[in-house]
Amino acid sequence: MITIGTRLYTKDGRLMGNGIVVDRYTFPVGYNIYLVKTDFGNMVTMGKHQILNQFYIAGDVVEPKKQLSDQLTLLDKVVELYYGD
Repeated sequence: MITIGTRLYTKDGRLMGNGIVVDRYTFPVGYNIYLVKTDFGNMVTMGKHQILNQFYIAGDVVEPKKQLSDQLTLLDKVVELYYGD
């Protein structure tokens, strides 16, 4: 089941990095669209079948705000390491 906070592990890192589901939109006909934020900060909208084609679904769910905050901290460290003053 795909819910907000579901971790997604890429099947092919050349196409897209790992991600996390940060929001879900449900249409009146019962179709869901998911907003996925990748580990590099890109945002994409995908249907369930698109997600299943691109990702392995992790068995755990995390708090999206904390996960994204942790990713920003790690990206800041990488930027400082490679491009620091």
